[in-house]
Amino acid sequence: MTAEQQLAHAAEIIAAIMFLIMGASHMLQPKAWVDFFVLLRNLGTPGVFANSFLSLFFGLIIVAFHNIWTWPAVILTAIGWAQVLKALIGFVGPSLAMRGLAMVGPENEWRFVAAGVPSFALGLWFAFDAVGR
Repeated sequence: MTAEQQLAHAAEIIAAIMFLIMGASHMLQPKAWVDFFVLLRNLGTPGVFANSFLSLFFGLIIVAFHNIWTWPAVILTAIGWAQVLKALIGFVGPSLAMRGLAMVGPENEWRFVAAGVPSFALGLWFAFDAVGR
């Protein structure tokens, strides 16, 4: 394996672990996620920035080390770029990002469970792919 392939493999492992943990947490602790995003919303622009930093950090890891544009690896690359774009929107247009935070409330806890299922599935897929090499 070349050094570039090793870095891409490491990014896949990072993504697998992140998606597994976050997916499981979203499914098992949706109220905590509602509370977290309500807290961020209540902080205003600093809360948007905090959320944007989280997206930027994960996205940059993927973009820097997993620049693969062939199927199916492109899915992780696209997720990385989507996270960078989400961070960019939060940093340059916090009022736009605030709209997403404004939709979070106790009445829609189920959305976190619903988001956790595909996240966990992606984590499994990335894990099986990474282990299979």
